[in-house]
Amino acid sequence: MKTLTILGIVALMMLLVLPGAVMAADVTVSGSILPDAPVAAFSASPIFGAQTLTVFFTDSSTPADHIDEWTWEYRVTGTDTWIAFDESTEKHPTQDFDAGYYDIRLTVTNAAGSNTETKLKYIRVSPGPLPLETVKSGTVSGDLYFGAFQPTPFNNQPQNTGVTQEAEFPFAPSGYTSIEWARFYTMVYVAGQDERECVVTVSFDKDGDGNYETVLEDAVTLNTATGGSNGNVWWQGDHINRVYSDYVMFYDVKDLISSGTVKAKVQTVPGASNMDGRIKYLALVVAYNDGDSDEVKYWVNDGHHWVASMATGQTGYATQTLSAGFTDAELKVLHTSSTDAKYTFNGASLIGANPVAPVNYFGLNSWNIKDDITIGSPSTLSYYKDTTYSYKTTIAPLKAIYTAPTADFEADKTNVVIGETVTFTDASTGLVTSWAWDFDNDGTADSNEQNPSWTYNTAGKKTVKLTVSGPLGDNSLTKTDYITVGDASIEVTVSQPTINFGTMAAGQTKTGSTTVSVDVTYGTDWYVTATANNGGYMVSGGTPLTNLFQLSKTDGNGYQNMDVAFSNFLTGDAGVDGSGPAYVRQLIDALDGPGSYSITLTFTGGFEI
Repeated sequence: MKTLTILGIVALMMLLVLPGAVMAADVTVSGSILPDAPVAAFSASPIFGAQTLTVFFTDSSTPADHIDEWTWEYRVTGTDTWIAFDESTEKHPTQDFDAGYYDIRLTVTNAAGSNTETKLKYIRVSPGPLPLETVKSGTVSGDLYFGAFQPTPFNNQPQNTGVTQEAEFPFAPSGYTSIEWARFYTMVYVAGQDERECVVTVSFDKDGDGNYETVLEDAVTLNTATGGSNGNVWWQGDHINRVYSDYVMFYDVKDLISSGTVKAKVQTVPGASNMDGRIKYLALVVAYNDGDSDEVKYWVNDGHHWVASMATGQTGYATQTLSAGFTDAELKVLHTSSTDAKYTFNGASLIGANPVAPVNYFGLNSWNIKDDITIGSPSTLSYYKDTTYSYKTTIAPLKAIYTAPTADFEADKTNVVIGETVTFTDASTGLVTSWAWDFDNDGTADSNEQNPSWTYNTAGKKTVKLTVSGPLGDNSLTKTDYITVGDASIEVTVSQPTINFGTMAAGQTKTGSTTVSVDVTYGTDWYVTATANNGGYMVSGGTPLTNLFQLSKTDGNGYQNMDVAFSNFLTGDAGVDGSGPAYVRQLIDALDGPGSYSITLTFTGGFEI
């Protein structure tokens, strides 16, 4: 008997030899060697970009040749639910991601067990650029206020040590009845595009007394991990976003306001040694009512729009909803670039901007665009950077103002004769849709035209009344005794009907003067024409002097020979009397003979037709 040990198995073998027979018996022996326990590991490319982002995942788990199963999963960062990849069991899967931040989890399995690797906020997907879009529109009776300030110029703020900036916003110093919408904005600069943590606290003072009752953001750490490229936006929550090295933070404060003046404060402290932490602006937009009959239609466009050099960006406004009659329209643009852009509104260049200075990566432009809005059509603001520097804008509100009607008018003449026609021109302001004219103040409307004409057929002083109406109310203006109607007359007299030159001798120049006076009644603008008899010569018994007789309105110059009429010797306004001097002159020639010479000047008045 022999004892044999194989693989820990003891077998007792007995050898029997039987005559005439040979027999064999087989024994199969098995066992296994386990692989090393798995260690999950993976990488991916790209790990950030704009949506929809296709990401390629590479498994690098060990032992490389002894992984039997892969389970790939993702979840939105900050949530609990894991979702399987479309190719969740592949070794090297591909997965598409929409905008957001994603945690990735890989579980690998082999005979020795399972292992998981989780990477938090590993995939970061931007929705792309964040151009300005309308976030609020409406109608209020008060105003749409937009104030933006950089209390300490950007270049004067300390870097990497923390900054505190405060601003006051007197949005309704005369009071308000209700707030329809209000949003506070601020921008914090972190200098680079990589992860540079900055801790920010935002406080709000509801009544401007310096006591900050509300903390809008309590020591939040800005840490999107990337500022991206190509102007893509990176969100941190629903009210903080980053483009390149700037964070925009915004807060709805409608229910926090209790006074027409409020304050806000922003503080930054280092979260990293290179975080910079300077503040580019504090801004507030408020749409409020004040209980009067005016209307302000408004659009608030915001975003975080970066535009490369030599490129154009734009934003739109639904102004096709506007009706005619707005008295003013204003557009404002806040930019945070080192230099400003060139702007057009509905294709028209915006000139005469009212910028806030100094620039310091902060500018606030304001334009009156009343004449650039086309009724029934939407509007487009375009901005173009024609230099080597890029451009960025975050807020661009627009408002159109409708005021209640205020009646006003003018007449082309106020002194007329019976049967003469007067043309009236409406000069009313506000939203006016109808006109009622009473030309003789008898209580009956004589015309509903905007700019009518009226013929007066009776004499007297006429009182004119205009009533204008619109959806915001009506208003009247009465001008008492505004039009004078009568039989026109003009009387011309002279203060000195006779001028005696006395003895005239050869070589002498004889002069004299009188005053011409004009008395008018009614009529239009008037004039006086001077004429002379004898063909313009002083004559003695039919013999004229050698030189023509002369007349002037001014002493010493401007003399005119009187062989032709002196037109417009005097002129005056309708119904206004007038007077003026008349200077006469006669040059005596050596050839002039003895005699008694005379000439008669006639001053004739008339009315302009």
